Amino acid sequence: MERPGLPLPAVAFARLAAAAYDPDTRPDFVAGPSEIYVTRLGDEIILTWRGSSDIADWRMDLWSVPGYAPDLQCRVHSGFLECAHQAWPVLWHWLTRNPGRVWLCGHSKGAAEATVIAALMTRFGRPPAGLVTFGSPRVGFSRLSWWLRAIPQWRFVRGADCITHVPFLLGWRHTAPPIVIGRPG
Repeated sequence: MERPGLPLPAVAFARLAAAAYDPDTRPDFVAGPSEIYVTRLGDEIILTWRGSSDIADWRMDLWSVPGYAPDLQCRVHSGFLECAHQAWPVLWHWLTRNPGRVWLCGHSKGAAEATVIAALMTRFGRPPAGLVTFGSPRVGFSRLSWWLRAIPQWRFVRGADCITHVPFLLGWRHTAPPIVIGRPG
């Protein structure tokens, strides 16, 4: 499926997200539980986050108490916020030395982390060119959506994927409408 505005077909982003789970592929950055992969396409840079792959990751996913992000002045999922805060100093240092249009991509937990990082990049004056997520859980509340209002987003959801509906508590929301792929079930 082609989506206007993407530097690659959407399926290429899906392949990058899937490749992050390949045990033979080494991440370009490891910060706490975050694994980030860099793909360069001329002046375009795609940063891809791996999703949950072990018990420690799942524990972080379930830590769904809203945490306060002082830089963003909003509440977001505590587990994803912790992952983003661990990755942010290294990632920001790298971003300041690598010009180009930066796209963020991730699956599941990786999609949620990429969403928080997109808000931080916007807050600190280097908004990403776009955010492409697959199977992202809900990350925050309306204020997080405010930070991302000017960022092009493609939020792919496969059928009736239950992960895209957690946390179940009232007030949690996605930052973009879904693009449903596949059949429910």
